[in-house]
Amino acid sequence: MQRASHRLHYLAALAALPAAAAVALHLGDARGAGVALGAGLAVAISIAGWVAEARSLRSASPGANAALTAFALTFLVKLFAVAIGAVCLRLNETLAAVADWRAYLLGFAAAVAWVLFVGSFRRFGAARAPKEAPASC
Repeated sequence: MQRASHRLHYLAALAALPAAAAVALHLGDARGAGVALGAGLAVAISIAGWVAEARSLRSASPGANAALTAFALTFLVKLFAVAIGAVCLRLNETLAAVADWRAYLLGFAAAVAWVLFVGSFRRFGAARAPKEAPASC
């Protein structure tokens, strides 16, 4: 049951891609390419982070240190990708002609917000697990 719900969350996160493609087609030119590039990169990094977290939770190590490490590394990779992507698109004239850096930032932020929204429901399902009965004195 839980694995099926995680598949549903992966599909819900991937739903950001057709939405970004629709916005990109509507905008056209470099702005549309920037939105599509930002959203695609954000969704790819986020799903890779989810996979790393799930894999670390299935490992034999007790505790949540490995999952927290995967979460932190995913966050750092997102920061690196948004910063380097925006700087490269802003300063390189060849890349700037292909994708607008402001649209890239908006697409990246929108996709990260969507994945965060979907991920909160993913975590909510894990938090509803039955708890142990309280110890009686």
